[in-house]
Amino acid sequence: MPWTKEIASMYFEQFGQPDSDGTITFKWVMSRPLNCKFINNLVYVAGYNNDNDWGLAQRAISTCPNLFKNKTL
Repeated sequence: MPWTKEIASMYFEQFGQPDSDGTITFKWVMSRPLNCKFINNLVYVAGYNNDNDWGLAQRAISTCPNLFKNKTL
């Protein structure tokens, strides 16, 4: 199933666990270990790599299209 912005937003809201400092943590999504954190628009994936394979998160993220590539900010 292709993910849209709406689906991603729904998962972020339903499965993300916010902390008092603004960190949003994901442990499990769809019965799979995600184990990553979002802090100030950055994603920390050391936990994901530790649970799966070193560098796997970076390889997965590198396959995502850059939605802002042709937009001027």
